Amino acid sequence: MKICFVSDTHYPKYVSRLKKHALNSYFKSGLDKLGVNYYISTNCVNDLNDINNANVKVFDIDILRANHESLNLEILPEDPTGIYPRWFPWNLERFIYKKAIEDGFDYIINLDADVLFKEVFDSPES
Repeated sequence: MKICFVSDTHYPKYVSRLKKHALNSYFKSGLDKLGVNYYISTNCVNDLNDINNANVKVFDIDILRANHESLNLEILPEDPTGIYPRWFPWNLERFIYKKAIEDGFDYIINLDADVLFKEVFDSPES
């Protein structure tokens, strides 16, 4: 059984939230050591360069959709202030789902940037 968390997170403010909340919680819970993967699509790939873990993969949203009409029709605003989230192309998350499906994951779980995991696990002996 292959499990993958996915997040579609754009702009520095939300990438920062992802690192502070969802990714931090993922690492604290030890899910990476259990073989649970985490895929992230973003327009701020460089802001995630400090994540060095084989189970966490960061994808540039424009590369994921390079051969798709979305690149020309679903434009990410240069400055989202004042129009975000009203004019944001929310359906972009479909590209990170597609990537996880192509990579053979059985379970794909979408997480918002500010998700925290409840760190309660049963031991295998329970």
